[in-house]
Amino acid sequence: MHFARALRRTGLPIGTGRIIDALAAVDIAGLCSRNEFYWALHSLFVSGPEQRLIFDQGFRI
Repeated sequence: MHFARALRRTGLPIGTGRIIDALAAVDIAGLCSRNEFYWALHSLFVSGPEQRLIFDQGFRI
């Protein structure tokens, strides 16, 4: 997942397990909208308020 790798380069601590969980969440939930996709990934990749801005900037690209 390119997005997770990009977030890793910014310093977010995203391990392989979280990436696998994100792929499973997208597959299981059958996310239909960008908003659903955003919140599914946000719930797995953001672990503190200081990480939200970095995540949001990466998500907009």
